[in-house]
Amino acid sequence: MARGAELAAGIICGSMENAENAQLQGAFERAGVRAVQVLPEDIAIGVSLGNDFFHDKVVIDDIPGFVIRGIGFTTLARSFYRLDLLYALERRGKHLINSARATETAMNKALASVALDAAGIPTPATLVTENLKHAMSAFDKLGGDVLVKPVYGSQGVGIFRMQDRGLAENVFLELFRNGHVLYMQAFHPWSAPLGMAINNPFDVRVIVIGDEVVAAMIREGTAIDRWKTNIHQGAMPRPYTPSREVRDLSLASARALGLDIAGIDLLHSARAGGWVVLEVNCAPGWTGLSRTCNVDIPAMIAGHYRRVLTR
Repeated sequence: MARGAELAAGIICGSMENAENAQLQGAFERAGVRAVQVLPEDIAIGVSLGNDFFHDKVVIDDIPGFVIRGIGFTTLARSFYRLDLLYALERRGKHLINSARATETAMNKALASVALDAAGIPTPATLVTENLKHAMSAFDKLGGDVLVKPVYGSQGVGIFRMQDRGLAENVFLELFRNGHVLYMQAFHPWSAPLGMAINNPFDVRVIVIGDEVVAAMIREGTAIDRWKTNIHQGAMPRPYTPSREVRDLSLASARALGLDIAGIDLLHSARAGGWVVLEVNCAPGWTGLSRTCNVDIPAMIAGHYRRVLTR
């Protein structure tokens, strides 16, 4: 970028009605960065047409970088195209936070689990399959207590626990008949780390920006028998100062997936006897965390973008 030139940023998002995206745009403006929200479906890729990209209102070619806040929920073909768009932006010199590869990996729980395991990060035993025989064998191997999750998804939506073998076989068979892929993990009961006063099932959400843990909170379930700890599922948040182990695991998880910005969910597991990484989110929400920890995550993201684009 030429000295003195105005820095610009694009925010690629799945919705123009999201309050957090508007907060991020405002944080960019306060940081002296001209920012605009764009939906991926409104961007066209050009080849030998005079422009690299087309948009009715925004000159995409003039924007040096983009923060990826989501690509929206749509058909399989359009989802692949929107990932192609991220790769095309990078191929044509745009800096993406997070990168196309990192976004693709983190959005896909199967790829994310493989990446975490390859990096030696403790994470629940997992099976991903279209095959009923493999599914039932793994169900037994995992002790007959598993979580079934959508390969794509967040906020605890679509996750259910299976503890009955006959019911599990019927559910898995129905999933396969309807063209779904099974993503199944061992269920990990929680345990309280030494010195932590906690009464109900909980997990920890950590936000990483760049190479720094910038905020963390505990999400505690509302009752001893409520194992879901997402705020959207009713969990109660409170600030948390992460231990060195939790910090190291969080930073290592972000690196394993290649993420500049990440939300890492960790659980202190009775089954594993320590911390395990449950999921890594490439476009974490911050409303509950900002309110709980009194931190300005949008300003931190805008500052990180400015540092990366001007160094």
